[in-house]
Amino acid sequence: MDFQPKTEPASSSTTHESFNEMSISELVSDLRANCDKVEEVFFSRDAKHKAEIGSLAVKYELERLQRLHIEGELKKRQQEYLNLERKWSELEKENKKNMDTIQKLKDENRRLEKEKCNADAEKHLNEMAAVPDSSLSKKRKKGVGHCIGKSSDINRLNEKWHIAGALDFERPRLLNPRRSGHTMAPPEVLLPFLREAGFGDAMQLKDFVFDNTLISAFIERWRPETHTFHLPWGECTITLQDVAYHLGLRTDGEPVGGCMRDFQTWHQHPTWQWIEELLGAMPPTQSQGRNEGFAIKLAWLRERVQHIPIGASDDTLRQYARCYILMLIGGYLMTDKSSSLVHIRWLPLLADFNRCRQLSWGAAVLAWTYHSLCSATHRNVTDIAGCIPLLMSWIYHRFPKLGPSDRDVATFPLAVRLIGLGQQSRDRREVRMLRWRYKLDTMGLDQFRWTPYDVPELQALSPDWLRSVHEIHTWRAVVPLVCFNFVEFHHVDRVKKQLGLDQEIPKDPVNVDKYLSKTARGDDVWWPKVLCEWYDKWRARHQPDYMITITPKPDPQPTQEYFSWWLEHCRVRFLSVDNMLDDPRLRELPENV
Repeated sequence: MDFQPKTEPASSSTTHESFNEMSISELVSDLRANCDKVEEVFFSRDAKHKAEIGSLAVKYELERLQRLHIEGELKKRQQEYLNLERKWSELEKENKKNMDTIQKLKDENRRLEKEKCNADAEKHLNEMAAVPDSSLSKKRKKGVGHCIGKSSDINRLNEKWHIAGALDFERPRLLNPRRSGHTMAPPEVLLPFLREAGFGDAMQLKDFVFDNTLISAFIERWRPETHTFHLPWGECTITLQDVAYHLGLRTDGEPVGGCMRDFQTWHQHPTWQWIEELLGAMPPTQSQGRNEGFAIKLAWLRERVQHIPIGASDDTLRQYARCYILMLIGGYLMTDKSSSLVHIRWLPLLADFNRCRQLSWGAAVLAWTYHSLCSATHRNVTDIAGCIPLLMSWIYHRFPKLGPSDRDVATFPLAVRLIGLGQQSRDRREVRMLRWRYKLDTMGLDQFRWTPYDVPELQALSPDWLRSVHEIHTWRAVVPLVCFNFVEFHHVDRVKKQLGLDQEIPKDPVNVDKYLSKTARGDDVWWPKVLCEWYDKWRARHQPDYMITITPKPDPQPTQEYFSWWLEHCRVRFLSVDNMLDDPRLRELPENV
């Protein structure tokens, strides 16, 4: 904006004409006076602007110096951080080196201890060999086995390969139960056909929760010689009665068996063409020519069951029902270590639903589970297959103090209670494993439920077939359980108290050790013919020679005769370290105390 000089107001007498009358010198003088005033105002404002600029310059310089100081501090801190990081890396390398050294020392110490234990065991066996049989029991030590190969020795596998003969009290073995992630409830349209095939009351395929540490502790006490768990006060096991109540599967029926894969020879149907007819589609197969090539992916079966067409015929729905039954078998009833495949051996048994309903699927599941438990007792095994929901549900029901308190309710099947349990923490698993081992060592006889199924609430929920005469007689049969190439004995005569009967000293168990390693590799055969001796004994299960004697005994307390026999014959009663089981009040005090 142009500067307008401030002028004095002209008097009323001053007129335009007065300027015209002024001389040139007077005009110049007046103009000069105005210019001086303008110049004075200009210099005054210029000085003010210069002062403001100087103040801003000082402020900017201070901010610049402050910024430089902060940048210097930041670089200094960054350098200190890099130095600390370098030192930390060096310490980590040194610590790793020290840990490796410590681990090597531990391994060497463990090796020396095992050599010493083996030497002591060999010395002990030599001593026992020189002792008469009558006094042999007095010299037996806990956890030391001998391989005499007699059926009367219920601990004969300790020194061969059983985990009880190679327990590590510092780092116990934790088993990893196999499970399937392809879980789903059966669609409503398939329920009538599942009942037609005999799986209407069976436990549905759900997301079960397992306690690996508890399972591992029980496997240490499983004996393949007797198919029972050995506890301080006696034996207990999973029986056919337990299978019926926990899984909802019938146990009375024809044995489950056949060929593995050669359907053309034994069923007069080309293998994969028949599979396509039974399932309604050709499943994607694995590499042909190998055993795993004769398996079907559980994910493919689940995908088919999820897309059942609307308005499908009964024959089509039976095809989808077979898919779901295969999911049940491969998903939790008879799992193998693949966790994602199911073998085609089961499919011919599902071709005719009427015949399928007449089969003893409960006995097949128990035989498969027995075989898996026996395999898991091997000291080098890290995984366990079989029907783990059956084992877990049986433990929680028979040992109520070991299970969650909010699941002790009547329901059918009982394994339903495993659904919705909280996931087990992975922290301190070895400590929990040692705790379970100690609890089993110190468990009393009254902490086991001998007859848990006589509850009226449970009986009201149970189907009628569960109370049939043939079903109950099957539970009491001491016969081999067969499932294709598996032969496992049902030694219910050793746990008669679980049926509310009197327990006398049992006879020697039937030795089926050779079937623990029998596989289906090589040429395909018809297993009911190859193992006809054992299949025929199962069919004769209702004959008096195979039935246990019925002597009811409401009191589950063992007789003195039985308990004396148990103390003499069982040498794996306690598995915890000695300092956890000894009573410190009984130890001798030093003389200087």
